[in-house]
Amino acid sequence: MRAGIKQLLPNPNVSADVIFVNADKLMDLVGTQSNNEFFLKLTEAPITISSQYVFVTLVNLSDYFNFITNENGEIIKHIFESNVRDYQGHTSVNKDIQESLENPSTEDFWWLDNGVTILASKASLTTGKEIGITDPEIVNGLQTSTEIYKYFCTAIERLNQEKRNILVRVIVPDSEESRDKIILATNSQTNIPKASLRATDSIHRQIEMYLRNRNLYYDRRKNYYKNQGKKVT
Repeated sequence: MRAGIKQLLPNPNVSADVIFVNADKLMDLVGTQSNNEFFLKLTEAPITISSQYVFVTLVNLSDYFNFITNENGEIIKHIFESNVRDYQGHTSVNKDIQESLENPSTEDFWWLDNGVTILASKASLTTGKEIGITDPEIVNGLQTSTEIYKYFCTAIERLNQEKRNILVRVIVPDSEESRDKIILATNSQTNIPKASLRATDSIHRQIEMYLRNRNLYYDRRKNYYKNQGKKVT
């Protein structure tokens, strides 16, 4: 097979190799993002335990908005893929978050909100007030993140005026078991069906992808396709 490939190449000095992969490896390749290195600007130097790659820090709301959006100002959906639920709409909790954003008070925003948890494959301080994060997964805080996104999108000039902060935890788990425990623990403060906590399992991702290619929408994460405008029928 190598010889056959080399015959097709114009340069005889080019080497060729063949690697066989199974279905699981193909799924990993399909889900891999070409550029998954992110940088999070901090308000102050973080609390950190270097031996465990854990950072606890405050981030200005405008800098957090920049972290979760692309160059077109659109929310980056794939960094929220590990959430067990999608945006839940106009719930009482989300209305309260938006109320806090729209009506600044003497309390900083992070006093009134639980903040967000970001898991990563790698994280390190690039400067005293910036963290480089590889493969970020925001596993808790999607509702808060979406309300922050909506708040700035309605009046983009707010980005230059914002003084408030959000609490951010960045964790690099040392195993898949640890990752699953963190997702479970950080999503246990509200009533979530146990079945929803399996939403990030690979088998459910594969079912979703298989059906989506056939114009069927598997509701792996509650409300995800509703928020995409897909009809229930």
